[in-house]
Amino acid sequence: MEAVHADWKEYLNLLICEENHLKHMDEYHKFHKEARDTQDLLKRMDKEVDQKYKPEFKDMYQMESLIRDLDVSGLYSY
Repeated sequence: MEAVHADWKEYLNLLICEENHLKHMDEYHKFHKEARDTQDLLKRMDKEVDQKYKPEFKDMYQMESLIRDLDVSGLYSY
């Protein structure tokens, strides 16, 4: 009878370990999904900034307009 009790106790411990593992695995996947989403957002924002402010294809008037936009948005950043 003692052997059966020990086997059930060991089985219960394995179930607890499995539950804990699944919980941490879920948290791990959530973290990496958030990291990937953030990385994608930063890449997209970097691309947008490069396209908007890259001076290669801008004339003087476009550059002045972009600088004015930066000055105005700087006033309202607080």
